[in-house]
Formats: sequence, C-alpha cells, structure tokens
Amino acid sequence: MVHRRIVGIPEEEGENLEKKLLKLAKNSLGLKKLKATDVKSIHRSGKKKETKCRDVIVQFADKEIKDNFQKEKKKLSTCDNPQKRIFINDDLTEYRQKLLYDARQLAKRMKLKAAWSQYGNIIVLKKDNGLKAISTYEDLRVASGMYPVEDSEYHDDVESSIDIDESSDNSLLSSDY
Repeated sequence: MVHRRIVGIPEEEGENLEKKLLKLAKNSLGLKKLKATDVKSIHRSGKKKETKCRDVIVQFADKEIKDNFQKEKKKLSTCDNPQKRIFINDDLTEYRQKLLYDARQLAKRMKLKAAWSQYGNIIVLKKDNGLKAISTYEDLRVASGMYPVEDSEYHDDVESSIDIDESSDNSLLSSDY
C-alpha cells in the first residue's frame, strides 16, 4: 500500500494539490528531494462541505518515498496553531478506520496503552506491554482484556466508557468483516 491520507490541508477553489503537497513536503517535512514524478495520483476524498476541508489521498510512486514521507510526519506536530494542524495517516478502509478509532477510545479509557496503524495494519499496545495486530472487533476484545465475557456484559462495560452508535454495524460488539 503506497497511499497516505492527509487531514487538515485547507481546501481552495481551483487548487493545485500536487503543488500544495510538494510545498508541505519541502517546507514542513524537510523532504527537499520530493518531485512531482514521485506522486502517482492525488485527490480529495468525499463530498465537498462548506464547514470542513476534505482529506487528501496521495498515491506515491513507490514504497520508499511513502516511507520517507511517513517518517517525517512527526515534524507536523510542532505546529503552533492546533486549529491548523495537519495529520498524515494510513489510508484505511471505513471498517478499519472505525476499528482503529474504537481501539484508541479504549486506550483513552485505559483498557489498552495505545493504538495506531502502520502499513495498513492496526497495532495495539496491551496493558502488559505486548504488541498485537488486530483486524476484527473480536481481536480488539481479546487484546483489551474484555474477553471472554457474555456480549451483554461486554456491551455494558464498553457502553459506560465509550460512546457507541448502536445503529452502526461496526460497533464494538460487531465481529463481522
């Protein structure tokens, strides 16, 4: 996977995303050697909204370029204005994005130490400092120590600590792919 999702790049009418990306790479990330030919494709995702700028999806020409871009993303966290921060993430499917979000919520609630994505995989750091790659909600249950329990018990425990959209097929109780 050589795609990156960039969140927080202001959207403008008639913008040139390639130029914006190259400027970000050179000025903020220190990637002076990144060229237009290193970008295979770049576009905004989703429908345009007045209140929010859409994410930018970038496909790099090869994995090495993507890895260099990813490695330097921590330089963006030094931004003085939190409203203008830019984030660079793996471009995950909707299901995996929700799974990562829920894992991070469990980390905030101290059921896990941390959760992140790396090369499209979702990794959690368990309370015992063990690393676990997860791909399903069942994996998340086991990694967070909330298994084995009956679904109703699990749901009550999670519901008290995490907001769950019960109409969603991808709540923490879901084990479907």
